Amino acid sequence: VYEGLKPVLIVAEPELIKHIIVTDFNVFHDRKWKPSDRNTVVDLSVAAAEGDHWRRVRAVVSPAFTSRKLSKMNALINELSNRMVNALDVMAKNEGQFDVIDISALTDLDDPYLVNARNIFSASMFRFLCAHLIPTFLRHFLNIKSLTTDRETDYFVNILRQILTLRQNSDKKFTHFMGLLINSRKERDVTLVDNDSQIHYINSGGEEPSLSRQSSMNIKAVNQSLSDEEIVAQGFMFVAGFGTTSSTLAFMAYELALNPSVQQKLYDEINGAIDSDGEIPYDVLTRLPYLDAVLSETLRLHTP
Repeated sequence: VYEGLKPVLIVAEPELIKHIIVTDFNVFHDRKWKPSDRNTVVDLSVAAAEGDHWRRVRAVVSPAFTSRKLSKMNALINELSNRMVNALDVMAKNEGQFDVIDISALTDLDDPYLVNARNIFSASMFRFLCAHLIPTFLRHFLNIKSLTTDRETDYFVNILRQILTLRQNSDKKFTHFMGLLINSRKERDVTLVDNDSQIHYINSGGEEPSLSRQSSMNIKAVNQSLSDEEIVAQGFMFVAGFGTTSSTLAFMAYELALNPSVQQKLYDEINGAIDSDGEIPYDVLTRLPYLDAVLSETLRLHTP
C-alpha cells in the first residue's frame, strides 16, 4: 500500500510474521515512528528508541515480562478487578441494566487522569493523517512533534516522576511494572543478555528461559540499569498503550453478550479454576484453553 508517495509493505503470511517478530527480530527491531527532534523523555521509551539505545533498554525491560514477574502483579490486578465487579454488582441490583461501556458508572468522568487519557486517543483525523503523510513538514514547519499534545504528555510524565521519587525513597519492594524496574536498579542484578524469544513465553505460561544464553545482538554488559528518565519513559509507554487492551476487552464483552452459549461455557471454565481461597492462580489462568480461544477469536474479529 502507499502512504502518500511512500510504499509500505503489509505482511499477512504467518511464517513470515514469525520471522519478523521472533526468529529475525534483531534485523527488524526499529519502529516506524522516529524519535522527535526535541529528544523528550517519551523518546527514551522502548517503543521509540533506536539502535544500540533500543537494544540496551529492551534488554533491561524484558525480564520484567517473564511469567514469574508477571505473576507477582496478579494480586494488584485482582484487587482492581474485584473493585470493578463490586461496582457493577451494586448497579445491577439497583438499576437492573446499564451500559457496560459507560465508565462513569465506575468513576468520575471529570477525573484529570481520565480526561488526559482520553485526550491521548482523541487526536483529530487530520493530525493523524498528516503525521503519516507529511511528518517532516509537521515537525519543521508547523512544530507538531507527535499525535499527542505537550499538555497530556507532561501530565502523565509528572505523575510518573512523583511515583518514581516515592518508590525510590521506600525500602519496600513493589510488584508493579515501574516497581520492578526500580527494584532491578537497586539490586544491580540485571544481566544484559537479550533473548528474542523470551517475551513469547508469556502467552504460553511457560517458565522464563535462562538469561545465560549468548545474545544474538551482542549487547555489552554496560549501563545495566535504566536512568530515572528512562524508567519514566517506559511508564508513559504503558499509559499511552492501554488502548489496545481496553478495546480488546470491550469487544470481548460485546461478543460474549451476542453469544450467550459461549459466555456460559467461558463462565463455567473460569468458575472451575477458582481455588479454595476464591482466587484463580496465575499459572492456572494462563492455561485456560477456552479463555485463550475467546481472546484469540476477539483479536481475529476486532484487531486493535
